[in-house]
Amino acid sequence: MEEKKVSKNYYLALQARVTSFEQKIRLIQKMAREDSFLGVDTSLEIQEEKILQRALKKAKADLRSAKVVAGPKDNGLVQIGSTVTVRINGAAHSFRLEGIACFPGVVNVEAPLGKKLLGKAKGTVINIQKNNYEILEVAVKDF
Repeated sequence: MEEKKVSKNYYLALQARVTSFEQKIRLIQKMAREDSFLGVDTSLEIQEEKILQRALKKAKADLRSAKVVAGPKDNGLVQIGSTVTVRINGAAHSFRLEGIACFPGVVNVEAPLGKKLLGKAKGTVINIQKNNYEILEVAVKDF
C-alpha cells in the first residue's frame, strides 16, 4: 500500500471520520432493529447502512495509507499541511494541501496543482492548463 503523507492534525481528522462513520452505522442498525420489531419497513435503513459501510471502508483505507509527517513549518513555503490562498481569474481561493483529499477544501499533493505548489512561496505564479495561480498567502493552521 502506498503511503500518503499527511499532517498530524489531518491524521486526527481522518481518525475522527472513521469513528463518526462507525457510530452512524451502529445507530442505523439500532433503528433498523427497532423498526423491524415494530413491523416497519427497514429498506431505507438498509440502503443507508450500505452507503455508510462503503464510506467507512474508504475512510479506513485512507487512514491505513496515511503517514504522519512533520510540519508544516511556518517558513513561508508551501508544504504538506499548509493552508494556501491563491488568486485565479481575479478571485481568491483557500485550501489545504495534504496527501489524501477526502474533506472539502483539501487539495491532494499528487494533483497537478498540489505538485506545482509544493515548495513555492508567496508571490509565486504557476500555470496549469492555461490558468495562472498566484500564491497570495501560505499559512500554518489547524485543521
